[in-house]
Amino acid sequence: MSDVPFAAQVVEWFADAGRWSGTTGIPNRLGEHVLMSLLAVAIATAVALPAGLLIGHARRFELVVVSVANVGRAVPSFGLLFLFVLWLGLGLRYPAWGRPPVVLALVLLAIPPILTN
Repeated sequence: MSDVPFAAQVVEWFADAGRWSGTTGIPNRLGEHVLMSLLAVAIATAVALPAGLLIGHARRFELVVVSVANVGRAVPSFGLLFLFVLWLGLGLRYPAWGRPPVVLALVLLAIPPILTN
């Protein structure tokens, strides 16, 4: 083990110039993360908002929908991601907008809070 404190190792890692350029650089990866998150929230909103408005207006099936949404909140995100990576394939070339297993898992995790609120 190294005698260098962990915080110093983190600063050294971020200070490395090689981490700030190219397709694996921090800015590119940050952009991918933000794009996948925005896409997942947009899809989840497009699904959950009309359903929530309809249920709120009609006042029917509220208990069922809220119960299912609360169960959806309890699903572990890593488990969903693992399941979708296995289901949708490992090692595939993913499109520029993100990785479908990640976006699908984020969509399913974003629907319950949007739907109940």
